[in-house]
Amino acid sequence: MKISDIRNELNRINMHENPIEIPGTAIEMLQDAGVMENDKLIPLQNIDSIIAQDGAKSNCCKPWFNTIPFGTPSDTFPYLLAVCRGKSTLNNILRKIKEQCSKMVEEDQYKDTEKIVVLLTDKWDNNTFEKYDKVFFNHALQDDFRFIILLVTPYGYTQIPFLPNDRHMLDMYHGEKIEEDLTMDEIYRYLKDYPFEYHFSTTLDMSRYTDYIFNVEYMTWEKKSFREPCGGYIPRKSLDALVKKICWIIDSKETSISFYNSKDNFFKLKIFGKTVEWDCIPEYEEKKIKELPVAIRKFIEECEKTRGR
Repeated sequence: MKISDIRNELNRINMHENPIEIPGTAIEMLQDAGVMENDKLIPLQNIDSIIAQDGAKSNCCKPWFNTIPFGTPSDTFPYLLAVCRGKSTLNNILRKIKEQCSKMVEEDQYKDTEKIVVLLTDKWDNNTFEKYDKVFFNHALQDDFRFIILLVTPYGYTQIPFLPNDRHMLDMYHGEKIEEDLTMDEIYRYLKDYPFEYHFSTTLDMSRYTDYIFNVEYMTWEKKSFREPCGGYIPRKSLDALVKKICWIIDSKETSISFYNSKDNFFKLKIFGKTVEWDCIPEYEEKKIKELPVAIRKFIEECEKTRGR
């Protein structure tokens, strides 16, 4: 399953109805670390002093969770508290979290234990987090991990949406292995091997048809119709825009996808080894599907501007 599919589905079901929801074990961890008092997270400025004095170890009679980047080396536990503050970079802290998660998985004694990771951070960057979210997703779905990410500001704490607080929402994905989405370079390599085609006709007069054949290897297009054939080159930016809009077709389990609404016009797109057919896409379909005809039309309009070149 593609990571984008998981993201889209979790967004669809509105996974974060409660802005902050911290499970009991995580609360105990935060309390023992000294960053929570009476079920309330302490003010921002106090966290620095706790980190400086390795509070996560001094406040506990016996260590039972790991800390990043403060504290002293210890055994591996199924619970982790990470703090990204000041000069610490988000990338560095996430990398250390990833390494610690791997250590947790290697411990057979924690195989059936829910493993909890709490990250307190004063900085956030989606592009940086996307380097690691596949790994964290896989841990959550296969290794029984729970991730709680809190953005720390002078005004309080905000939960960064990642995985649902309600664990039952993940049950449908339990055991799934997350795959990376294809990169643009990978998509282009595929398109170079298999030219894609677009067909338009009308049931009122089947002789009035139009066929486009797009050869991505040579970045050219050819048009065949009841009128005089023609051709031109494919603008790279226009192809990029099209691919981003229709890449969902790659992940479809069906090789033939149809959307009909009893209209006279008929459209067919052959791409990514799939065939998509439609006449007038119903309003109740998903946004990405309704955008398909518009994306194709805009792409062809840009190609037509290069006719004869």
